[in-house]
Amino acid sequence: MRRTAGFIASIVLLFLLARIGDAAVAAFALPVPGAGVGLAAYLVLLATGLGEGSIPAARGLAGLLGALIVPPLVGVATFAPVLAAGGWRLAAALVAGVVVTGVVTAATVRFTAR
Repeated sequence: MRRTAGFIASIVLLFLLARIGDAAVAAFALPVPGAGVGLAAYLVLLATGLGEGSIPAARGLAGLLGALIVPPLVGVATFAPVLAAGGWRLAAALVAGVVVTGVVTAATVRFTAR
């Protein structure tokens, strides 16, 4: 029971950091996603040792990333003709977005695996 409570508390911490990031982005009109600001705050917590208890929950969520990436990829494949009409600029933006997301995801998984 204690392990489950710790896991839930960790998930709540991650959720709160994402919401705090959203609030900071809205308050200061930052040109970055709020979840990215929350992730940066989480990395600071981990670096200072204050977020150590949340690592099991973060690992559990990282294990689900594959399931979270599949639906957008199916959407891209489904609407390929519509996207092709957008030209090479849209294709380049999509490819760059997928590559950046993959690199950041891999770096996050490696960081939290330590």
